[in-house]
Amino acid sequence: MNRILPYGLFAFLCLFRVSTALADFPFHQHSVTTTFNTAAAARIGDLDGDGDMDLAATGWEASDVAWFENDGDQNFTEHTIEEGFSGRDVILRDIDGDGDLDVFACDSDVNEVKWWENDGTGSFTGYMITSELASAHTMEVGDIDGDGNLDPICASWLGGLVWFENDGEENFTQQVIDDEGTGGTCVHAIDWDGDEDTDLVVSWYEDAMIALYLNDGSGSFTRIDVGGRNGMHWIHANDIDSDGDMDIASAAYAASLIGWWENDGNNVFEHHSLYNFRGASWVTTGDIDNDGDIDIFGSAEIADEIGWWENDGEAEPTFERHIIAENFQRVMGEDLGDIDGDGDIDFVAAAVDGDDVAWWESLLLDTHFSQGAVAPIFMRPESGSFVINAEIINPHENALLVSCYINNEDSTYVNNLSLYDDGQHSDLEEGDNIWGNELAAPAMEDFFSMDINIMDTDALYGDFVADFAHCTTVGPLTFDQLEVRSDPLPGPGERITFQVSLHNESASAIAPEIRAEMVTEDPLITVQSGVNVGYNDVGPDSIYMPTSNRRVLVDENHLAETEVPFTLKITSNGVQYWTDSFMLPIGVNAVDDRDDVALIKGFRMAEPYPNPFNSTSLVSIELPATCELELRLYNLLGEEVQVIEKGIFAPGTHQFAIHANNLASGIYLVQAKSSEFGSLQRRIVLVR
Repeated sequence: MNRILPYGLFAFLCLFRVSTALADFPFHQHSVTTTFNTAAAARIGDLDGDGDMDLAATGWEASDVAWFENDGDQNFTEHTIEEGFSGRDVILRDIDGDGDLDVFACDSDVNEVKWWENDGTGSFTGYMITSELASAHTMEVGDIDGDGNLDPICASWLGGLVWFENDGEENFTQQVIDDEGTGGTCVHAIDWDGDEDTDLVVSWYEDAMIALYLNDGSGSFTRIDVGGRNGMHWIHANDIDSDGDMDIASAAYAASLIGWWENDGNNVFEHHSLYNFRGASWVTTGDIDNDGDIDIFGSAEIADEIGWWENDGEAEPTFERHIIAENFQRVMGEDLGDIDGDGDIDFVAAAVDGDDVAWWESLLLDTHFSQGAVAPIFMRPESGSFVINAEIINPHENALLVSCYINNEDSTYVNNLSLYDDGQHSDLEEGDNIWGNELAAPAMEDFFSMDINIMDTDALYGDFVADFAHCTTVGPLTFDQLEVRSDPLPGPGERITFQVSLHNESASAIAPEIRAEMVTEDPLITVQSGVNVGYNDVGPDSIYMPTSNRRVLVDENHLAETEVPFTLKITSNGVQYWTDSFMLPIGVNAVDDRDDVALIKGFRMAEPYPNPFNSTSLVSIELPATCELELRLYNLLGEEVQVIEKGIFAPGTHQFAIHANNLASGIYLVQAKSSEFGSLQRRIVLVR
């Protein structure tokens, strides 16, 4: 007895994260300026002493050094510190010990290193440290000689690594640390070995090397080469694996690689790659998600992306990637800090080609949307209700008003649905932060998207996310026919070429931009082409057979004379709404799960009519030549329940009657089989 897999469209839960694709909370982007010429770096600090975080920035090509005053509500006003300064980076430190932040930068075009003294109100006076450091590239500040005064440090492209001894009156004397390193792009000052002096970690771009410089406390250094990748561009030291010693996060520009260097405790390092980030340009570290471990944060100049890598906190940590921003054109320097004063980590970044400075607000400690779902994702018009759920992060347990806006395909307003967390609106349990309600399937055939609006009535704060979920009353789009392009049917060790048609069962709606992805769990089947085939637009009650072939290779160890189940994941405009399946025969003219396997052109079975039926349905079969034909009816267990007809028939179209007789209501399969031409099959529904 031939067993046939049951037919069915499976209702399923489909989750759509917010566009930022974060694990637990999103960042919201806010523009500071879009007119800062070749913005190369931005830093966070309170520059006017008013208790809120301001920003400082510098531009790459004859731009400015400037600061952006925060009015306390994160509205920023630009103030120029110096015009025409080509800075690669900007540093904020209180070098003169007067309680305010001063500004440091270097101009590689004219070999200058400068600092600007802050009078405490955000008014600055500039001073030259040196004008003779070849291709001065990046700066840091730390107490190198242990005298209590902060000393500037600079890594240059051509002039090595130097520090400038501060006499306490901000008079500086240049001291050489390393005159052999080339392509200095980043220097990080930190007490690496816990001996209470300032050590340095430096990335050398041209040398493809990270170097550690251990200070003896007097400004004399011992160099240790950590390791490197092509184009080491930025580094940041921290205890990434929480084992008590310092590790290093790195961004390798030429290698397009974000990674970290694990310290074994004896300054022997093992590199761990995290992600191929095109033009990896910047990296820093911090506890982004406030879970007690060190995460890694970075950007890619060529990919125009900003992301972070979430540390799982294990002894041998693994990291999950989250992309925060895309299309931030030629993103460069960024900084982490609490810009809005709400206790979580925000960040600022600069974009060279976009002339942009922007900051991203972390919503870790704010009410915000996390993820949403609708189920089922397909339903026929007026046949039931869609269940809509949304997870709302509400850390302060504030009073919320949550609404879901339902829009149809052309984004005209359709409905507004309140969501509840009371355990009575398909929202699981009361107070579990899963909000829900039911939407009666509309009478129209259409595609629908959901927006969510959250109002925190205690904090007077809102969050809005568009297109968090989708559903449809169009369709279903179902498997219709399988046409194998080989005769005889290939077996183990051979390729099978075939095409799959789809049927849009809608009464009046077009299904646009249809694609069907084909997958199988059979390990002895390799899909060689046609994994995801486009069907363009499929009209109402229409069948579409694409011109693109699908091709699979059957392993030589596969069983012959068998059938392989395939699943079709069917999408419209990139959203999967429907799922169906079919059976691919191997090495024999076998029966597929419910439809056509025609090996000879001209052997066809029409859709039974009427379908569904109550007492009698008619089915037409086209024969290309005289042949012996058997027509049988099977249930979904593959059991034969009726012989409809058998005999020898002339070429042409023949019509046969299917009688309900004593059959129970349900789905049946009509099979037409010819030893000369193969077998065909159609689904038919009996309704009593």
